[in-house]
Amino acid sequence: MGGRQQRLSRDADRALRHAPADEDVPSAGRPERPLPPHLPAGHRDPARGDRRTYRHRPCDGGAPRGRCLRASDRPYHAVDRQPAPPDRRRPAGGAGVTPSTRFDSRIGLGHFTFLDHSPVELVRLARASGFGFVGLRFHPVAPGLPHWLPDAAGLAELGSVMAGEGIGLYDIETVVIDEGFDPESLVPALDAAARLGARRVNTCADLFPALPERFARVCTLAAEHGLAMDVECMTWRGVNTPAACLALIADAGAANAGYLVDMLHHARCGGTPDDIARMPPGLVRSVQVCDAPATAPKGSEALLAEARGGRLLPGEGALPLRDTLRVLPPDTVISVELPNASDPRDPLSRARAIHTATAALLRDL
Repeated sequence: MGGRQQRLSRDADRALRHAPADEDVPSAGRPERPLPPHLPAGHRDPARGDRRTYRHRPCDGGAPRGRCLRASDRPYHAVDRQPAPPDRRRPAGGAGVTPSTRFDSRIGLGHFTFLDHSPVELVRLARASGFGFVGLRFHPVAPGLPHWLPDAAGLAELGSVMAGEGIGLYDIETVVIDEGFDPESLVPALDAAARLGARRVNTCADLFPALPERFARVCTLAAEHGLAMDVECMTWRGVNTPAACLALIADAGAANAGYLVDMLHHARCGGTPDDIARMPPGLVRSVQVCDAPATAPKGSEALLAEARGGRLLPGEGALPLRDTLRVLPPDTVISVELPNASDPRDPLSRARAIHTATAALLRDL
């Protein structure tokens, strides 16, 4: 392992770990637990998860696309950043769930990679395939699209499974801030995320006059739960360049917000490694790794299809992954977001292949 990777790994682990008791940490020799199969509707099995404890809505069409207007390339703004409050708010009427947050690995598994898996299934899949933590989709990108927000029973079960598997929760997704979005509707997801020990919330946004105020309110609600925000650019959204993301953070005065480096979106929105290197210190906390061809597909529909089901394993495409990783701050938290609708492998084989390819990429830095 190279010196930079050792430093990246050491600093990232230090940033994520909260030093729980040693008994919360799975032993190095612990055998892998098999991935549970999907459960039929109405089945109840505490050891394998209960689909009825999650509000999962099947996909019934594409998310509404915002105005694809290219935001002006305003210069990057330095932001007066303050740390989020150390104490996470607990919802009234119940004690917080405290799963282990000491990770065996610094690579996380994003829910979008296996969105048909419940949170319990994803946690067990992450453990079996070598990942150290997960991101979970607690909020839909649009009404009717898939997400998994647990109710009280599901939250308790999920926390127990996370603790047993030694898998932590880093972030929740995906909050689309458009003109019809009500920030208060996000509170249940923030409550659940805080009780599970999450650190950040992923967002993207469309352009409308009240966007800075709306984003500022979301950031305030997140801070009240001890959470920070990450905003990413997407070609089909109004906020569709790295510069537009940073301008939004500055315009909102959001001290707990940062720029999320999604390797695919950053590249397709015209971003480069140099753009990241020039960002103010402390603004980049998280990166989502995947690969793709160097040439972007033509048209919004093709770009949507690539982002939602055409991402490649690291090394299978031509994005500047190594150059991007080399300019990231040493404490950047690394996850994978890699949905691919054409991969024929079973989930466990595919998850292991993703982890192996990502670990190999990091070893080569």
